[in-house]
Amino acid sequence: MTMTMTMTTATARQAASAQENRPLLIKGGIVVTLESAGVLRNADVLIEGRSIVDVGKHLAVEGAEIVDARNMIVLPGFVDAHRHCWQGAIRNIAVDTDLSGYFGHILAHLAPRYRPEDVYAGTLSNDAEALDAGVTTVYDWAHIMNSPAHADEAVRAHRESGIRTVFGYGFPNLSPEWSYESRKALRREDVARVRETYFTGNDGVLTMGLALRGPEHMSTFDVTCSDWALARELALPVSVHVGTGPGGIKYQAIRRMDAAGLLFEGANYVHCVTLSEEDRRRIRDSGGHCISTPAVEMVMDFGIPAINNSLAAGIRPGLGSDVVTTTGGDMFTQMRAAHQVARMHAYWESDKKYVPVTAADVLRFATIDGARAIGLDSKIGSLKAGKRADLILLRTDRLAFSPLNDPIGAVVSTATAADVDTVIVDGTIKKRAGKLVGIDPAAVAAKAASSGAYLSSQMSLG
Repeated sequence: MTMTMTMTTATARQAASAQENRPLLIKGGIVVTLESAGVLRNADVLIEGRSIVDVGKHLAVEGAEIVDARNMIVLPGFVDAHRHCWQGAIRNIAVDTDLSGYFGHILAHLAPRYRPEDVYAGTLSNDAEALDAGVTTVYDWAHIMNSPAHADEAVRAHRESGIRTVFGYGFPNLSPEWSYESRKALRREDVARVRETYFTGNDGVLTMGLALRGPEHMSTFDVTCSDWALARELALPVSVHVGTGPGGIKYQAIRRMDAAGLLFEGANYVHCVTLSEEDRRRIRDSGGHCISTPAVEMVMDFGIPAINNSLAAGIRPGLGSDVVTTTGGDMFTQMRAAHQVARMHAYWESDKKYVPVTAADVLRFATIDGARAIGLDSKIGSLKAGKRADLILLRTDRLAFSPLNDPIGAVVSTATAADVDTVIVDGTIKKRAGKLVGIDPAAVAAKAASSGAYLSSQMSLG
């Protein structure tokens, strides 16, 4: 009897494994490739393992699992190119806060009180929200590395969620000594430990970067040079905030970094609002990228988001949600903010030096341009054979989509997270028929609520 039961169990496991390894054929959708093929109606996408193997019409593969995409838009998963994932449990507490208030209340006051379990709960909550909204990749700018355990819990949350992540290891937020003209260099030992423990290869869904402070009020120039040397030593890509309001003018970060040889190829520069035209050219010529977080930049008084300015300099920006303390953690919010403010800015300029962006531009910012900005465009951001299978299906059966005259326009102007039917990351289905797969939303929400209650209790402390 025992042998029979064992064999039956083994057979069941083999059958389940065979089922999981079947090709996945998405049939009959409106496929927005963001490649030269453009938009294909009544088209298919074939996935085998982790990769897209074909995009076209009338595809057929024996034994494939069929996903019916009729009445759906199929497009690359969104890339949130700048997000502080640890803040998920303090969602919405700074909706009416400017940048100085954010620094004072969130970074100076709350961040030092974060426990490792708060980092885990917030990061997992952010990841789940992102996946639910069709975000398949996040750049987690994790400036909450208060201890090795804080770093470990952030990585654990990303691994459990299954979202594609560039983990930007940041600095400890233990006191203003770490974030205002800091003389404290990044902790090399822990950076190296995290890299060696979790990121020995770059072929999985988790990769590593460094989220560095830079000389724009956050660290002294000597410390900036030390941190950039560490990035070079460990061969880790760099992300840094620049052009954040008046500080961008006062500190002249890009000019000074250029003179010191710190404008690394492939680096990404977040915000870039108050940079000069020459600074933008320096970034472009060094092979760097710009990322805009338009909703937060407007609400927190950074200035006009630097979308048109970046395009004029020959840089196609990525988009990020930045902080869910202040804005929604979905890319529909960011696309609409980018589309509206960039077009307003173009019309508003008296010399009409900017060409108004289109919905197609903005969709690219949220997908392939964002992927390029964080160094992943060879793997994700568009739909073509050979790329990783990161894609989403949007339902179009609401009245707001009828008739569906312009699929790209509908995605940018009309769609919401509630329209996301299916999410696939690296060939694995993470959302199906409108429900997350492999993530228990109630359990995630409970962890975030518990953490949020503790953090709320810390708000009144001096």
